[in-house]
Amino acid sequence: EAAYRSSGRPARISFEERFLELEAFKKKFGHCDVRMNTYPDFKSLAWWCANIRASYREFQVKGKSQVLTKDMIKRLNDIGFLWSIFTVSRAFE
Repeated sequence: EAAYRSSGRPARISFEERFLELEAFKKKFGHCDVRMNTYPDFKSLAWWCANIRASYREFQVKGKSQVLTKDMIKRLNDIGFLWSIFTVSRAFE
């Protein structure tokens, strides 16, 4: 699943690549609620989503983020990204 550098560490996947993966996930499942315990085949995408949420909290507190831009936030909002997984309750499928 992950590409590896010669050092043996995973190569960093770009925002655009992960965003496209999230769009494909939404097309398949109808939502952007990617959780490791519910979708173990999407563990790396779930980690990315968790990191994006942490970066968003940084953006809210500091007004900037080392990871997110306003354009990225808008794009994620436009596809229905969940900024907090604790405020959403969905029926089991």
